Amino acid sequence: MDRGLNADRGASILKDTIAEMTYAEVAEALGRGAIALWGCGVAEQHGPHLPTGTDIYIPSARLHLVRRMLADHGIEALIIPPFYWGGNHVSASFPASIKVRPEVMIALMVERDARPRRRRAQGALLHVGAQRPGA
Repeated sequence: MDRGLNADRGASILKDTIAEMTYAEVAEALGRGAIALWGCGVAEQHGPHLPTGTDIYIPSARLHLVRRMLADHGIEALIIPPFYWGGNHVSASFPASIKVRPEVMIALMVERDARPRRRRAQGALLHVGAQRPGA
């Protein structure tokens, strides 16, 4: 169903991320000092006019722009597939909203970075998709 949204609606959030790379390619990039870019957003309702992935698509798109800007300055960056499980209690009762307990969300995010230093990026940027008024 087309509601007049842009042509990229439903674009793969895995496109141009480490999900499309082999582990050897990721290891080589990390060995060169690549930094990690990671988007975070919740699949949740945004009213009848927007897809539930809005808070996921926005940081994903922004991080692709950030990666291009970093590359213009000679900085290599890898995009990690977005984190889209959240603890939103406001929208949890709506169909298609994904909700996990806050402690599960925190544990998953911490575990993602609990690897030996030689297998981690030199630095990381976390971009959160939800924008709240006054935040």
